[in-house]
Amino acid sequence: KNGDLYPKWAHKHWVWLSRYDESQDGLLKMVEGFKSRDIPVGGVNIDSSWTTGYSNFIVDKTKFPDMKAFIQKLHDQDIRVLAWVTSMVNEDSSNYKEGYDNGYYMNSGLTVKWWHGEGSFVDYTNPEAVKWWHGQMDRLLDIGLDGWKCDGTDPYIQEFIFPHGKGGYMSAHEYGHMYYNDFFYYTKSKNPNALIMARPTDSFRYKDLVAVYYNFQERDTSFSAWVGDQDPTFDGMKNAIANFMHSAWNNYINIGSDIGGYRSGHSKDPLEKKLGRSRNLFIRWFQMGSICSLMENGGNGEHRPWIFDQEYGTGTETVDIYRQYAHLHEELGEYFFTIGNDAYHNNVSTIQPVSKYSIQDPFTWGWKLGDDIFTYPILSNDSIIPELKFPNDTNTWVDYFDPSTKFPGGTILKNVKFPINKYPIYKRAGSILPLRVQNDYVNHGTKDFKDHLNFHVTAPFASKGATKVLDGEFITKASYVFDRNRLIFSLSPTKENVIVTFRNTGNLPKSILVATSHSKKAFVLHETTSSLVSSNLPGYTISLHPKLTNTYDILVRLPKSMENLEFLLETY
Repeated sequence: KNGDLYPKWAHKHWVWLSRYDESQDGLLKMVEGFKSRDIPVGGVNIDSSWTTGYSNFIVDKTKFPDMKAFIQKLHDQDIRVLAWVTSMVNEDSSNYKEGYDNGYYMNSGLTVKWWHGEGSFVDYTNPEAVKWWHGQMDRLLDIGLDGWKCDGTDPYIQEFIFPHGKGGYMSAHEYGHMYYNDFFYYTKSKNPNALIMARPTDSFRYKDLVAVYYNFQERDTSFSAWVGDQDPTFDGMKNAIANFMHSAWNNYINIGSDIGGYRSGHSKDPLEKKLGRSRNLFIRWFQMGSICSLMENGGNGEHRPWIFDQEYGTGTETVDIYRQYAHLHEELGEYFFTIGNDAYHNNVSTIQPVSKYSIQDPFTWGWKLGDDIFTYPILSNDSIIPELKFPNDTNTWVDYFDPSTKFPGGTILKNVKFPINKYPIYKRAGSILPLRVQNDYVNHGTKDFKDHLNFHVTAPFASKGATKVLDGEFITKASYVFDRNRLIFSLSPTKENVIVTFRNTGNLPKSILVATSHSKKAFVLHETTSSLVSSNLPGYTISLHPKLTNTYDILVRLPKSMENLEFLLETY
């Protein structure tokens, strides 16, 4: 059902530490490090070293002395918790013999070597094996775990040539779908707000010459899909984006990547080798990650922005940039959630590649996120994009951070360079973005917006626009039509107070008239004088934007109402 497919915490900012560095205390200190710098955290992933044996579900108390208290402490901060897992039980795990003796493994317990040892695959076609497996999952689910990071061991089953279980023979993809579906749906039966993080389409590359793309989970569970492990290089980022594109062409829903790349140590530069990646790469990757439906930061080496500032001697610049883009991501959460639900029902992805389909890398690297946001990645250390191609459409695309800069669809910019704090993100002129504004870091609004639903209308004097916000089965719809200086904005019943922001550039109109259906009155909101005058009418204000050049905002505040509301904006 609309709004009930998956929880909204899928679109929060997630963080984690690799198995080499993680512990209960270390993860809590990392979360505090982000939050103390006013960087929001909504999810924590526990990596693969949390058990005493791979897939025995017994917590290693030397690393996590009180897992229940750990999970509860994060829940108290409105942070959800996932744990790494596979369907592979290692021979040296404490539960292996029980599974083997009872015939709970594929191919009669035949083993395969994988990156964490040697083990057997759980047989999902055996009801008794599934019951046994669920009982072990319950050790974590019963103390509040919110989901799982299901890692991609399932292709290893191809080594059996003819995989089979109690229910007969199957393909590797059929086995993989059972693996991911069981973790998703069983966990959701215990916790309706559960998620899994698993691969959509990932690639196996040979010397960056040939890529073989492989689909992992089914799309119906891909609400938090990460595209596998990449090198901490700009080529690694390029590989992640190629996986984005192929995942989108395969209609996976919400897609992201390990910010900075999962792997580390690929540089001869002493500082980069120490940190696992360069500061430039890290910044460009988290900026890209902020405009993905899934924003998650973790892996081998260093991923904490303040450590990059310490090591590079850059004051608080990395932290300041990270803070802005993490808030951008979280404030766009309602937009991500809306397009995620629409993508599921329409059998498409939230990512719309500008490139036509390619069996290898895309022909151009930009993509739209839904219909209203376009971005193009920065894929080199010099921050130059050789050829930035906008979608070949009839839209006008407005710079997200400088509304006075606009480009018609089909524009191609050559050799454009971006400063380190700026990323190429654009809004469609005329779009309505549903937002949850928390502060002024992104220039969406101010702290006064915090307890309101915000509809942000960019360059509103286009022909029309529409959006919606989902809250379970309750849907709030917002739309407008514009003709001859008259804009009529319509709002369906809403459970919340609403702020509608109309952002435009250029000179202020000589006058703006607002008439609302609930007041049955018309107000002159603003008349231009020698100096700016703000309306003293309650609920309606107009002001020049304090941070954006040549930009003004018209704000209309509306109370929550179970009636349809409509107001007219007329400019002269």
